[in-house]
Amino acid sequence: MKTIHILDTARLPDEGQFVNRFRVSSESSSSLYVISQHREGRWFGCSCPGWTRRPVRNCKHLQALGLPGGQTPLDVRVVAGGAMRAGERMADPEPTYSEKATSLGRRKLDL
Repeated sequence: MKTIHILDTARLPDEGQFVNRFRVSSESSSSLYVISQHREGRWFGCSCPGWTRRPVRNCKHLQALGLPGGQTPLDVRVVAGGAMRAGERMADPEPTYSEKATSLGRRKLDL
């Protein structure tokens, strides 16, 4: 089972049909988006325009976390805070800047 580590401050309460809810930041603006998992269908969605406006549901935020698009079911464990194991990435609601992205004048979300 895939594990996604998030910051305690990124965690959001379950709401209606959606569980495993957390915030991620936009790469190109100061916006925050919500990634969540459909309770019954087990697929992940994002509140960003890339996911909500495309007929094939996918976005760079899901891809950055290694989550499938296209409303493909996936069982995951979302862990807030705590230690990460080697090879695991953390979803961060605040943007960070890599040296390469900064030198190119672009913001990059390091997950």
